[in-house]
Amino acid sequence: MRGWKWGKAGKMNIKAKIAIFLFAIFISLFLFNVIASCCCCGSVDILKIGKRAGYEIIANVLAQEKALMIASFNIAPN
Repeated sequence: MRGWKWGKAGKMNIKAKIAIFLFAIFISLFLFNVIASCCCCGSVDILKIGKRAGYEIIANVLAQEKALMIASFNIAPN
């Protein structure tokens, strides 16, 4: 057993690959907008909320690191 031998049935030309890729992008964008419209706010608002949450997570991690540094070096905060 040296591996799979697909023959002609397994080969897909580049046009078919591009068509499938573009169709997948279209479907994902369409479904994202459908989900966003069901939540009574636009998709841009959902992206803004996600960005804000990401910034909040980063700020929390940095605050914890600063607290650990202050505690480990016994430095008074400014």
